[in-house]
Formats: sequence, structure tokens, C-alpha cells
Amino acid sequence: MAARVLTAFAHGSFFGVGAVVATGLVAPNERASALALAAVLGLMTFAPHSHALAIVFVGLLGVAAFATVSPLQMWVLSKADGAGETLASSFNIAAFNLGNALGAWIGGVVIASGPGLPAITWVAMLLPLADCAIALAGMRSRRAASRGPDAVDTGATTPA
Repeated sequence: MAARVLTAFAHGSFFGVGAVVATGLVAPNERASALALAAVLGLMTFAPHSHALAIVFVGLLGVAAFATVSPLQMWVLSKADGAGETLASSFNIAAFNLGNALGAWIGGVVIASGPGLPAITWVAMLLPLADCAIALAGMRSRRAASRGPDAVDTGATTPA
């Protein structure tokens, strides 16, 4: 069973299915890959009770997890300029590594002191959703900053 699960994850991630999905389907929208990852993690709750579903969902997890890397890396490189691309790329990968460590720590806390192993996928689903919320807040902040301080919407109406 373990060999099948590992093979499913490898086909979903290492052999490039995630990269193909990312460049073909979700590259125009970085948030789409995070939402796909959240959906897979949320639906994975129903997989542990069936060996076949577990293998399918681990494969889908590999696709969804690696589909987030390419669009985000390209976005980071598009924001960096010239010599800063290497530094920006290294910080981006460092952020992925930090996310992996944070996810493992949160999973350990859920198992040890919370609802236990069955809740791991629900808690894991919250992380990409938080990512989307942070990205939306950043986009709104960037739009407000690009309009300038005089264009701040106060909500008040002006007489015509």
C-alpha cells in the first residue's frame, strides 16, 4: 500500500504533472492553484477509509501542491529586476521551506493537543485559504497605493 501511495505522489508531483497543470491551467491566476490545493486537502478527509481513494487523493495532492510552485515562482521573478532575480528566487524557495516546516508543526499540534489525526486535512485546508486571504489583502493594498494618497475612498459621497 505504501508503495502505491508514494508512486501516486511521485506521478502527481515529480514527473511534472503539477507543473503541466500549473502552466496549462492556472498560470494566469496564482490564487487558483492555492484554491485547488485547499479543495484537494478538504476532500481528502473522505479518503482514509478507502485504499483506492487514498491513492487517488495523494496523487491529486502531488498535482495541486506542485501546481502552486511554478506560478508563484514566475510571479516573484516578474517582480524582481535584473540582479535581484536570484535573491528573490532564493527567498521564494525559502518561504516554501518555511511553509513546509510550519505545516508540519501545526499538524503536530493538531494531533497532540487538538482533535487528532482525522482533523489534519481540515486544518491543512485552512493554510492555502489563508494564503488567498493574504494575497487579496496585498493586492488591495497595492491598488490603493498605486492610486495615491489623494484617491483614498472614504466612503463619503460628494454633492453633484
